[in-house]
Amino acid sequence: MTTATPLVRDATSQLSAELPAGVVLNWAFRQATAIVSPSGLALQSTVAIARCIKVFNITATQPCRLRLYSTTAHQAADFSRLVTSYPPQFSGLLLEAILTTTNLTLDFPAVEVCNNESTPSVNIAYSLEPASAIATTATLNYIVTQV
Repeated sequence: MTTATPLVRDATSQLSAELPAGVVLNWAFRQATAIVSPSGLALQSTVAIARCIKVFNITATQPCRLRLYSTTAHQAADFSRLVTSYPPQFSGLLLEAILTTTNLTLDFPAVEVCNNESTPSVNIAYSLEPASAIATTATLNYIVTQV
């Protein structure tokens, strides 16, 4: 009976697994993009990254809520939704991260985020809502899957 070995990211952010001899997986092409609210006010905009990315980690300097969307129309429609409410089905919300004072870093299995506008571009729609009126930076750590 064969058992699967889970993938593990070590302290150097390398992804490793038990693979055939001499084969090692790593995040060689990992990138980071910062989304900044200098005044601590809620932001709704786009960030030029790539058409599709796989996000595997988010960090923040202050507690906040970060949401990534498939289109700017979905972003606009969801902007006023309370953190205590679930998004409606087919809302276009691809990732919602709530970072708290006790957890300013979130690691998770890679989440695919793609721009699905009628004319796709490298711009990913986002909403950043700091928990208080303090300058906040949320950093996405990802790999590009489609430029």
